[in-house]
Amino acid sequence: MKRVKKSVRSIPMFLIDRTRTETYPYDFFVYTHNAFPFMGRFLYFDSEEEIHQYMADELEAGNDYAVAYVTYQKGYVAAIAESFLTDVEWNEEMRKKVIVQLRKVVDKYKYTK
Repeated sequence: MKRVKKSVRSIPMFLIDRTRTETYPYDFFVYTHNAFPFMGRFLYFDSEEEIHQYMADELEAGNDYAVAYVTYQKGYVAAIAESFLTDVEWNEEMRKKVIVQLRKVVDKYKYTK
C-alpha cells in the first residue's frame, strides 16, 4: 500500500496584523496563496446597510473590491481585498475565489486575538 505524504505549508495561509499606527489605523491581512496572493484590511461597521453603502461609494469611485463580512461584537467586521501581489485578471470567477478566502480570513480574525 502506497503512503500519501501530506502537504505541509511552510507559512500560514493568512497573516493578520493587528498593529495599528497613526498612519495606518486598520488591522490588515495578507493571503499567501501562490496563484493569487493579495492584501486587504478589516473595517468595522454598525449595520449591513453601512457596508453596502461603503461598497457602493467605492464602486462609484472606480474601486471594485471584493468583500466578506460577519457579525462582530455589536456590529460587523468586513475583510476587504484591496491589492493583489501578482497580476490577476479580475473577473467574476476570480471575485468568487477571493470572496471564499475572505470569508475564511474574517472568521479567523473574529475568533483570534
